[in-house]
Parts: sequence; structure tokens; C-alpha cells
Amino acid sequence: MKRWMDLSVTVLVLFVGLAAAHVRLTWPPARTFDFDFLDNIRTEVPCGMPSGGPVSTFAPGQKVNVTWHLAYSHRGGYKLFIIPRNGSEIMAHLTTEDEWVGTNETGTIMHEVEIPSNIEGDYTLVLNRNAAEWVTGNPNLPFYTFHSCADITITAGVICNTNMECSGNGQCTNNKCVCEDLASGDFCQYVDECMNEDDCSNHGECMEVSDVSYTYPRYVCFCSDGYFGQHCEMENPSDFKVDMTMEEMSSYYHRDLSDSMSVYFTVLTATNEVEVIVKSTGKGWIGFGWRPSGMDGTCRNFPVAYTSGAVPEGEPEGEPGAEPEPTAAGRRRRRSVRSVRIPRDSDGGGMDMDDECIPWGSGGAEPGASAEPEPEAEPTAEPGAVPTAGPTLEPGATAEPAAEGEPEGEPEAPAAALHPMDCMDIVIGMVDGGLSRVGDYYTRDRSTPRRDSFYGGMESLTAAGGKEYNDRTIVKFRRKLTSTERSDHSIMNGPMTVIFARGQDYGRYVHNPPSGVEHCTTSQRFYKRFELKYHGTAQSQRGQVPNFNFYEDPNAPPQTGPCNGDYSMPMNCQGDACDYKITWTFREADDKIQFNIVAKTESNRWTGVGFSKQGAMVGSDAVIAFNGANGVVVEDRFLGGKSANTVVIDDTNNLEEVSASYDNGIMTVAFRRPRDTGDNQDVAFTDDPSGCLHLLIPTQGGTFTEGTPNMIGYHAQTPMVVPKVCIKACDEGPGTGDNSGTNLSARLSTVLFIMVLVFILKM
Repeated sequence: MKRWMDLSVTVLVLFVGLAAAHVRLTWPPARTFDFDFLDNIRTEVPCGMPSGGPVSTFAPGQKVNVTWHLAYSHRGGYKLFIIPRNGSEIMAHLTTEDEWVGTNETGTIMHEVEIPSNIEGDYTLVLNRNAAEWVTGNPNLPFYTFHSCADITITAGVICNTNMECSGNGQCTNNKCVCEDLASGDFCQYVDECMNEDDCSNHGECMEVSDVSYTYPRYVCFCSDGYFGQHCEMENPSDFKVDMTMEEMSSYYHRDLSDSMSVYFTVLTATNEVEVIVKSTGKGWIGFGWRPSGMDGTCRNFPVAYTSGAVPEGEPEGEPGAEPEPTAAGRRRRRSVRSVRIPRDSDGGGMDMDDECIPWGSGGAEPGASAEPEPEAEPTAEPGAVPTAGPTLEPGATAEPAAEGEPEGEPEAPAAALHPMDCMDIVIGMVDGGLSRVGDYYTRDRSTPRRDSFYGGMESLTAAGGKEYNDRTIVKFRRKLTSTERSDHSIMNGPMTVIFARGQDYGRYVHNPPSGVEHCTTSQRFYKRFELKYHGTAQSQRGQVPNFNFYEDPNAPPQTGPCNGDYSMPMNCQGDACDYKITWTFREADDKIQFNIVAKTESNRWTGVGFSKQGAMVGSDAVIAFNGANGVVVEDRFLGGKSANTVVIDDTNNLEEVSASYDNGIMTVAFRRPRDTGDNQDVAFTDDPSGCLHLLIPTQGGTFTEGTPNMIGYHAQTPMVVPKVCIKACDEGPGTGDNSGTNLSARLSTVLFIMVLVFILKM
């Protein structure tokens, strides 16, 4: 039997999520690689991808149903037109020339066109999709759009798509395609993964995940307990258990990701594996992804150059759509019996959900949850990189900073700031009762994550499964710690960037700014339970953990040794081996802390330290140092926000005894400050447990501009968040004062003096 070749995927969030605005032609099929986040800001118009891949053949005057995949319910419409194969001049408009089509039906994914009767040869069909809730801020780009291109040949006498007969999924008989089983459409261009349990290796059930026309695959495999894989062809090891008690999970490290998601994890040293359990209060898909900290934007050049789509020299070319072939039976004609399971939707009903809509802003309630800011991007480590400009909303719209999917002013250089979704190794799981579908995915950018096979890789999970409970859904997986494929990242003993996301629940959609769903220009059923589409902008739906270590317990008690301590990178380094080291000593006599910092720093970048109650940037206190024109400048700052103009110099400078130098790439800073300055632009260390603070360590600071005031740029790498540190008087051992050793000696001398005095008085 002919298995499904993954020409279509349904979206993670950051993962912070996992996805943003997604448009991709499905018929005729888009160019290789058919990413669906190719916009007119970050990628080259008109296509964002050079010609290459499948070529579809049509006759002059032929009528064709053009179809596309849409994973975000954008407002705005679309246009279809034809250009030369390697040009940009519009040769023929297939929709209205001046107006966007479908602005009142923004969920449209099909449009019938007529191939021009007056042209023949090699051309490209272009889909432009306007994301009307955003504008570019560039007068030369009046619309923010996404593009997808399909190469076509127009020639008389064509039958059954001559260049790619029946899409390779059927045979041409009497000028009509007769499709193999699993394939459908006039040209057998749409393919499902299964028709019944036979296609799921008899270890699962064939599940209908969408009832929307032109959405494929509509039928996919969900595996029974003990099996995983796209066709349930792999068996879990005997020691892998999905349904675990809390007592059984007590040996796992645990971290709450949001108020609706949490993760349990452990490293299995005996088998060189990591085991991860992700819990969600939702019933839709679950995504959990990771990448090494410190990666820059050049990683987006795999599998093709990020902005141009050209294949980098020497880069491996994956097989788009080629899935691993499980043991297959012979090719068969379409069977007459289809046996599929219809999943319960997240509200407990079937797919016939209520489609009633009250337009947002017209007297109805706002979307079901408040929108939250997008997790901040992880900037490049490349010298001289400058963050792109912020997004611009259409008039009257309101949005939080950096809502996912926005234009950012200028095209991004290959080494520009990383978005939380960029270059992510991701596991995505879906669960219906005791059946699960868990797979190994990757995404180079904000495009819909695709199975590793799309990039030329293989399934890297060694075990996987999931289970649905009344109040939660869990997805569990194992994989090796080390990886060799470019679509996978090794699990390292050190900080990694982690993203997480979950699918939107029916009736509780959150888009900021409001989308076509909120404006009632698309169906309220746009997001199906098991379609991999946009996660929404609510903080409970997606997020990022920039310093996640799979080898460490995030709930370990705060560091002790309260009157002094240190932190270094790399950990436990000495001398020149340290890229950064900070030490602190508490002076009980005047309730002040002495800090000393030694950091390897480029001459045009700042360094320093931050103090935070929550481990986040906003609302934190910071000391920033940089090598200015007249020597090192050290400033007491308050981090009021993520933009440069909100990182302000304190109204009151509470730094004392400041000294600093810069020599041969080494910044040395020393300062003293009260534990509690009483300044509302500072945070305080106190004796109370709530008075322990996180340290924010700039692994690589941004650039700076001297002026009035001095302006500091965005950090080049996400700062390290040190577990909470308590700084207070020592109960015993090293004490207070300028020299803890001297202070200890003084205390011992006092005790000895008193003992001698008592002895003399008793004589």
C-alpha cells in the first residue's frame, strides 16, 4: 500500500510559542521547501523561495481549484496571480486586480481560477495573503502579506497533470486520474494517512481530525497504549509507563510552565536518554521544544537560506514530504470500506459545534482570556546585530509588545535576533482518551513545525505516549541525549532555551490584535481540537523558558552561605577560564553588600548584574557598566520594560565606593550598596525568605550609545537567571565586615577573652 508522503502539515509556542501567521499552497503544490511563514518583511518577494520542486501542468483555459493551508485566522483577504518562472512581473491576474478577495470570509482556503488561454510556457502561480491586522510601517510596503508560490507549466493537450501524472498517487485512464487508496482530488493531490486500523499497523485507530474540505490529511493514526510513530509502527520499551501516579513521579524534576502547563523530567544515565512528561489542562495538541542557548540567526539557513530560500553550498537537502516507510503492503486501489474514529472536541461535543459569533468590539465580550506579551526573542550573538523595529498596528488596534506574527519593520539578516520558535527541536503530542499521536518535529522559523522527515531526518523518539484525564492531558516521551541530525538538538548539561504551547480550546480563542475569529469573518470552528494551528497569545497558551537545564532541579533550595558567595560562567571556573564571575560579601555592621564583577566583554558592549524578584527582566534592578570614551561608566538602572527607553537610570544612585576598569577585553567592576535602599527603583535583599533574589547575569550584553542619557542596546544573548540567592548575616562561620576571615577571628578572640575573664573572676 502506498503510504502518505507528508506534503501537508497542520502547526507551538513557543514556544513561545509555536506558530504565527501561516499560509502555504497545497494545490498546485508550493515550491520546495514549502514553509508557511514567508512574508514580505523577512523574505524576498515575490516568493521567498527560489524555483524548484514539484511542477504542475495545466492546459490554457483549464479551470483549477487552487487550495492552501491556513493556520492563523488572519483578517484581510488574498490575491492570486501568475508571474514568469524566475520573474516578478504579473502576467495574469486570477482574482480581482485591485481588491483583496475574501475579506468577509477570512477562513477561505479554496478559489476556483481559470488558467489564461493566451499564454503557454513555464510560469509561477502566486498566492498573496494579507494579514490586515498588521501594517509594515514602510511606505513602500502598504500591506503586510504572506506569499506562497507554485511552479506551473501551461501547455495545450495536457492530461492528468503530465509533469507529475496524478501527483504520483494514481494512474491516468481516459484522461482522468484513478487514485490509489488514501489519495483523492481531481489529480490525486490530497493524501490521508489512513483509512482504517490496518494503516495504523493494527496498533491504533484511524482518526478524523478535520471535516473541512481541502484540509489534508483529514485522517491520521492515533496509537494504542504501548505504541508510537506516525503509523503506530514502533513499540515502547517494557519499562515505559504513561499512566503514572504522583508518587511514581516524585523522582522527576518538576517545573510549572504556566498556570495551565507543567513539565516533569529526568535524565536516564543508564541509557543516555531524557524522559519528559508534559501536562496540560487543555484537550488539544501539546508542544514542547528546545534549542541550545547562544545560537544565532545563522541556524535559520538550514535547510535553505532564510531570506532568499537558496540552498547553502554543502547543506543537505531534505526530502520534503518523505516520511519513513513502514512495512508496506502492495499498491492497491481505493477500498470501499473506511473505518475511522471521530474525536470528541474540547467542549465534549462533536464537530458540529455552535458557530454563533458576536463581533469583538461591538457590544460582545472580549475574547475569553486576556492577551499577554510575547516571550522576548533571543537576540543574536553576532557582533553589531541590531534588533529590528517594533511592529505597527492598524489604526484603532491595541496589542501587547511583540505579538507573534507581526512585521518588524525591516527584513532580518540571517544572523539577526532569534524568535523563540526559531531553530527549535519540538515534540508535539495529541491525545484522545487512551489513544495518542506523538511525534518528533522541527521548525527553522515561525513556520508550522514539520516532522523531522521533512528536513531529511528521522523519528528520534525512543518511546512516546499520552493519556487524557478529566482535568488534564499528559504527553510523555523519551529520546537520546545526543543527536546527529540537524533537525535535532542534543540535550546538554547547561542552560537551554525551552518553549511550550498548547492548542486553543473551542470558544476561548485569544488573538492580539483581534483576528478574523473575533471579528466574525471566519468560522468559530476554525481551530479544531487536533489540527496543529496557532496557539493564541494568552500567557497560559504558550511561553519560553530561556535557561532550562534538564540536569538540574529548578526547585532546589536557594543558595546558602548567606554572608558571601559567588557565581561564575562556566560553573566552578578559575581565573582566565571564567567568562564572567561575580562575588558578594555582606557587611553586617552597616547592612551593605560588596559586589565584585570580572567579565570578558567586547569594548563596544555593556555588562553588569541584575537583581530580580521573579527572575524576569521587567521590574528588576540592575547595575550596568560599559567602557565609555572617558573611561568605564557604571550606572544604577531600573528595568521598567523591554524597550530601550524603559531601561532608565535611577533617579537616586544608590551605588557606593564604585571602582571600575577595562583592560584588554576584561571589565572589572566593584561597588557597594545597601541591602535595602528604600528606593522604589531598587529591589531589596532582606532576612525574610521572600527577600531572596534572582541574579540576572548578562552572558553577552548589547551595544551602547553615550549621550544624555546614555542608551544601552538589547542584550546579545538572553541573560542567565541564577536561582534565588539569600544575602544576610551568617549564623556561624564566615561573618560580616570587610574581611569575613578577620571578622571570624575577632569573634573568636572576643569569646576567648570572655572565657578568660570569667575564669579569673572565679579564682
